[in-house]
Amino acid sequence: AIREIDTPILVRTNTVVGRPLISDVTSGFILAPLQSVEIKSQWMNFQVLKQNETLCTFDNVDPIESLTPEQRDTFATKWRESAQQEHASVASFAKFGLQLQASAAPPHLVRAAHEAAIEEIGHAQLCLSAASSFVDTTFTFGELPLTSIEIDGSLVNVAYSTAIEGALGE
Repeated sequence: AIREIDTPILVRTNTVVGRPLISDVTSGFILAPLQSVEIKSQWMNFQVLKQNETLCTFDNVDPIESLTPEQRDTFATKWRESAQQEHASVASFAKFGLQLQASAAPPHLVRAAHEAAIEEIGHAQLCLSAASSFVDTTFTFGELPLTSIEIDGSLVNVAYSTAIEGALGE
């Protein structure tokens, strides 16, 4: 069974984790909804969480066990929000890679954009796994609500969108 946790499509905020995916400057950030599932989610990776266990443990004490249910829900919500933003960063870097190709950028820049997208996958997995560890629920992402993304390879547009998404938005 799949249960929708939330369905934000456009979120207006001043801060975001990762590079935001923006449809246009007047809209908010594009995020995929999260779903609670009873099967294994390929977006959850406890191996990544184990490699970064300093995020969830300190002084040889498991802080999760010492939290109240309300505190656990709060932490899970924050990790879910971060996971959604990191997930959107994957698409944002993919868009950036296409913009670079459209502007005839050299291959090392295109490669770097796609390597950054791959890194964001790990960040999304880490955040989603952390969220799950606080509330013992399996999460996955729903469809990223995209109908179209315009790719403009003009150097002015690539520089502008990079400044907005890569510097001001992050």
